[in-house]
Amino acid sequence: MICSQAHIRELIAWGLDSGVDRGSASLPPNEAIHVVAEKARRALQMRSPMQQSCPLLQRETKEIATLLHEQRKRADLMREFERFDWELYVVDLHKLLAFQRRLLFHEGRVSHAVESADWQQLVALAFPEQRLGDAVWSANAAGSEIIIRSGNPDLQVKIGPPASPDTLCIPVWIDHGSPFLEVAEYNGRWFLRDGYHRAYALLAAEIFRVPAVVIRARTLDELGAVHPWFFDEKALFSERPPQLIDFHDHNLAVSYKRPTQEKVIRISIEESFHASTTQNTEGAER
Repeated sequence: MICSQAHIRELIAWGLDSGVDRGSASLPPNEAIHVVAEKARRALQMRSPMQQSCPLLQRETKEIATLLHEQRKRADLMREFERFDWELYVVDLHKLLAFQRRLLFHEGRVSHAVESADWQQLVALAFPEQRLGDAVWSANAAGSEIIIRSGNPDLQVKIGPPASPDTLCIPVWIDHGSPFLEVAEYNGRWFLRDGYHRAYALLAAEIFRVPAVVIRARTLDELGAVHPWFFDEKALFSERPPQLIDFHDHNLAVSYKRPTQEKVIRISIEESFHASTTQNTEGAER
């Protein structure tokens, strides 16, 4: 069986995290990945300390105000960000920091690149109708376990409250993650929150003025930079933090391939008996 390959682009100037297969990295002859990472770190130190500037583009935002207003009324967008302080703006991708270490590109997937900086096309790219999922599920013969598999690392299973107090029907659904291009301001710095692959393709096409959802994050959790495979706060608030444009800098990033991985979620049904803490005579033994 031939295992499909994923293409990885990783920022390495801020150190390497452990437990990652980088065996097929494109390196100079006779150089190990830690040697290349050290060269990247030294190249980074040659860069002037970052002076954070606001990425919000007021003139362009006013220019497409009607397009943004139509998106602002969307029920799915309002539902996604109902707990945040948010708005829609045109932003400058050059001025954003990156908390993701790696970008993963599956073989055979359609590129997010656009052909022009047409505002209609950019709005459609930033605020698509939905995020397509590739999840498949199966159940064991006893019906006591459900297994969900997907190549999407953002896949989650969410459980909602009962539809009404009089029913035990509890909604469970598969969430593929936000489909929107998102920017967040946190503690005085501006980050790309979601939409890294689209932003990478846009910058490759030299398109940097794009519409996005802009969030004022109050905590690191709201920013979203909480997974152990992301950069930590020390790197993000350093003098020379990782920037989105650094993914295109061969002195600071490296490319390699690794076998495609999938996310597996198992939902099990278990039964047990415990001492009751409440009285319920309706179901008592007779």
